[in-house]
Amino acid sequence: MTPAFTLGLAFAMLLSTAGLQAQVTYRFLGEEPARVRHFLDIDRIDVNGDLRSFWRLTNLLEKDRIGALSTRTRSELNCRERKTRSVFVIHHQGPSAGGQIIASLRAEDDAWKDVGGTGVEATLLELVCSVASSTTGPGYVKPPPPPPGSEAEKAEKAEKAAKEAKK
Repeated sequence: MTPAFTLGLAFAMLLSTAGLQAQVTYRFLGEEPARVRHFLDIDRIDVNGDLRSFWRLTNLLEKDRIGALSTRTRSELNCRERKTRSVFVIHHQGPSAGGQIIASLRAEDDAWKDVGGTGVEATLLELVCSVASSTTGPGYVKPPPPPPGSEAEKAEKAEKAAKEAKK
């Protein structure tokens, strides 16, 4: 086996067991007019100077062109320059990274993009850049909760109520 094949096989095995790993804590980031909902995995943010690497979950109202209802995206953010880019995308058949993995591939557009002053990307920048050290290692400082009365707090309460209602 070639090293690239072996690495690809190991990554595929890791993805196939992702559902068996510890539960992930997502922070609601916002909703777009097309009813696309964005979440940040606040438990796995890696810090390297001004750079942050993190996982983002996106739930779609309708299936995308390949039949996915959600995606997990590995992204990078440069806090000092206020730029972000996607690195890797995993497409799931079900919502909230559930169901079968349809595709996992490098992001089609991995160019750095400016983060504006409002919206989902600005909320993402604020939360991710508030983390002073990697959440996967010692010295992790959890981001503060959303401000009382904010849209993010209301959305988190609604998400918790919906989960409780399903139980």
